[in-house]
Amino acid sequence: MKYILCALLLTSSFFSMAQELSFTNVSEISGLDYKHSFTNGTAPMTFIIGGGSATGDIDNDGYLDLFFTLGNEQNGVMMHNQGDGTFEELENFSGANSFPLFGSGPLFFDYNQDEYIDLIIGSHFKEPPVIFINNGDLTFTKIDPPEFQSLDFENTITITAMDYNLDGYQDLFMSHWLEVYQDNHFWKNNGDGTFTSVDSILGFYNPFLSVDNFHATNFSDINGDNYPDLLACSDFETSQIWINKEGKSFELDTLNNLVDENAMGGTVADFDNDGDMDWYMTNIFDNDGVIEGNWGTTGNKLYVNDGTGIFTEKAKELGVENTDWGWGTSFSDFNNDGYLDIIATNGWPNNNEQFLLDPTKIFLSENADTFIDATIQVGLLDSLQGRGLSTFDYDLDGDLDVFITNINGPVALWRNDLVSDNNYINIILTEPEINRMALGAKITVFTNEHIQLREIKCGSNYTSQDPMNAHFGLGTAEIIDSIVVRWQDGSIQSHYGVAVNQHLNLTKLNVSVDPVDSSPINSKIFPNPSLGNLTIEFEFGSHLKQPNCLIYNAQGQLIDQIDDVTLRENSLSFHYNSAQELPLGTYFAVLTSEGDKIVSLSFVLY
Repeated sequence: MKYILCALLLTSSFFSMAQELSFTNVSEISGLDYKHSFTNGTAPMTFIIGGGSATGDIDNDGYLDLFFTLGNEQNGVMMHNQGDGTFEELENFSGANSFPLFGSGPLFFDYNQDEYIDLIIGSHFKEPPVIFINNGDLTFTKIDPPEFQSLDFENTITITAMDYNLDGYQDLFMSHWLEVYQDNHFWKNNGDGTFTSVDSILGFYNPFLSVDNFHATNFSDINGDNYPDLLACSDFETSQIWINKEGKSFELDTLNNLVDENAMGGTVADFDNDGDMDWYMTNIFDNDGVIEGNWGTTGNKLYVNDGTGIFTEKAKELGVENTDWGWGTSFSDFNNDGYLDIIATNGWPNNNEQFLLDPTKIFLSENADTFIDATIQVGLLDSLQGRGLSTFDYDLDGDLDVFITNINGPVALWRNDLVSDNNYINIILTEPEINRMALGAKITVFTNEHIQLREIKCGSNYTSQDPMNAHFGLGTAEIIDSIVVRWQDGSIQSHYGVAVNQHLNLTKLNVSVDPVDSSPINSKIFPNPSLGNLTIEFEFGSHLKQPNCLIYNAQGQLIDQIDDVTLRENSLSFHYNSAQELPLGTYFAVLTSEGDKIVSLSFVLY
């Protein structure tokens, strides 16, 4: 009887979620009426698996823009988000938008350490990758790094950025498929506009055949040592994990038993909210059990981290093994309930009609205990030949939308029309000097319902990327108890009592906060949000010397100091009524002791 009751409760919960969540195809009305195509005879294999999109804010206006490849009729388009639900093509992108390659795996990354993101594009047909430098005025300058010209590239399917040695510069990893192995994967960013091929220096090699089979690669700190490790989805049972040894070398992991057969797409996140990073990869699920070609049949893999970098595979157990012929995928909280869901796009046009109409699938998380296929219920009915996939909040309404690139078919933007009482916060991190995009930083959000962790990463779902920000669904929580940012240099920055339902920009402060000997407890700001007249209370467990309260804006700039203070035995109360006309937005009250920053609380002026 209890099993029937559990099943009924699960079904009821599922239909409740599905009714709240729905998607609408808004490609044409948003200005994204474009089609990927190949017109010169039969498309080669690398073209059938390539293409893709990049997602990022090219002009820092708060709205996320798009670049996607289109084949050989129009190589690719840069689409500027107008902020009204529509996109407009930058027709002068790289002059006449004609660069001599068939693009694949575009990636927005930080090439030159200025405040604007740049673009790199991989390719097919023996062309090396190219870089487009963002000029900051919605124009780009194309460069051909000479170091990329020196090697014989067959193809570059996907590109990922990371800072493997924690020097603040974004390095690159290039994935090649069915290409003779060369030293052209790891590229160290020298900080002067040049890159150095460092495969051999880092001890990276091909442990299988002499031919590369890499598809999607992700870098994530899977063992908690703060250095990004390499998680490589690779075809024909050649997926790999490489452990970063303090930025000096990478060591092939031999402790994990990877059982995938044809890994294509990959996504890394803490889906079960236990404080470590898990890995989901798409494969091929052949439901008739007959192997008609050189592929496997058992489907996707979900590797669950035990906290030390050792994974246990649980895709079938959790109900996410079947997305037919899988490609791009992403962990994303589509219903903002505080648990990451899974989306995967799929399809294969050759050899077998079985995979011609594979639908993109959405699995909704049931408290991370299991996932339920809600594809039909939520209306995201896309059965084209999907390859790249990005999830991002293009209209800034607080829920995650979906962009899919298809081969020999139209691109598709699916708007999330979530209707629920669940709240959210979207966080963008900035460092003031190098590592401006805060790559490698970790954000932990504490509410009365959940503790959630996100890691700032740069690509690749498969030939595509999610933006370099962190979206958190908060369930019904009405206030965020605290946000703790661990920057890549190891420093900690905390903010308390943060308002929900906002896109929050946080800038790294000059001094780390929260030393162990004087951590405040039960600190609060009221009223919050405020019209400008507020009280800030700090309780602490040890004596503070020369305490002050400083006011910073969201860009990390000091704008005021509070002099009106009431001192008690174990608490301080600061009374703040700004003498200057401050713009509306988020601010931070920072308690200091003898000039050292102790803790930060956020408040909102409205």
